[in-house]
Amino acid sequence: MENDKIFNLMEKMYIHMQEGFQKVNSEISELKSDVNGLKQEANKTNTIIENEIKPKIEDLFDGYMQNSEKIDTIDRKIDKLQLDVNSLTIRTVNNDSSIINLRNELKVVK
Repeated sequence: MENDKIFNLMEKMYIHMQEGFQKVNSEISELKSDVNGLKQEANKTNTIIENEIKPKIEDLFDGYMQNSEKIDTIDRKIDKLQLDVNSLTIRTVNNDSSIINLRNELKVVK
């Protein structure tokens, strides 16, 4: 009788443990499924980055470099124009001074 009780208790424990193992196995299967889904999403993301985003970034960088070179060219041209304007301003001032001097000399000669 005592052996039957022990056997029944062990049988209940075994059944309970089996149910627990089934739950754990089920959860492990769900986790594996979730991990596989995440791997697929990561692969899709990497593919998008490599095939779509990376080339666009490279194109943007190329455009940036071209714009930078054009801006540098324009800056050099502006600097040259500023030198020309300064030179013309100096010539104009000199010419104005010469004209004033000539007028004064003409007045003195009259």
